[in-house]
Amino acid sequence: MKTFPGGDSGRLCSVVAALLAFLMFSSACHAADVQKLWQSRDQFVALERQEAPPGGTVILNDHPVEISSDRLAAMLASIALQSPDNKTPEQLITIQSLEVLVPELLAGFKKAAPGDDVTFAVIGLHKSLYGFAKSPKVTTGRAFYQGGRLNVIFGLAQKDVNERE
Repeated sequence: MKTFPGGDSGRLCSVVAALLAFLMFSSACHAADVQKLWQSRDQFVALERQEAPPGGTVILNDHPVEISSDRLAAMLASIALQSPDNKTPEQLITIQSLEVLVPELLAGFKKAAPGDDVTFAVIGLHKSLYGFAKSPKVTTGRAFYQGGRLNVIFGLAQKDVNERE
C-alpha cells in the first residue's frame, strides 16, 4: 500500500472531492437543459436548450408558436426517404406515428421558450423484406420555428430498432 508523506493525502482527497463535485454539477446542469414533455417507452418529445455553433452565437427561435395540427401533420407527412434498396420513396414518419407525434410536438411548440428546440424520437412500422413484412424503425429529430418557417433536423431516419439497446 502506498502512503503519502505529510499533507499530500489531504490534498489528494480535496482534488478528488472537487472533481466529483464538478462532475455531479455538470451532469445536473445538462439534465436541467432537457425537459421531457411526453414519453411512451422509447418515444418522447422534449424541450432542449439550443446549441450554439462553435465560436458562434445562438439565433433565438420564434417560440412559443402556435401551428395548426393539420399544417404540421401535412408538413411532416410530405417528407419522404428513398433507401438504396427501394425504388420508390417512403414516407419518413408513418401516418400512425404522426397521429401520436403531432399533438405532442404542438404542445412543445406552445411551451418552448425562444432558446429552446423541440426534440423527438418516434417509432413506426415500416416496410421490410421487399414489402412483405413491417419492422419497427426509429426516427429522431430537433424541430424549431424560426424566421416564419418550421425547421427540422433529423438525427436518425428509420433506423432499425434493436430491443437490446
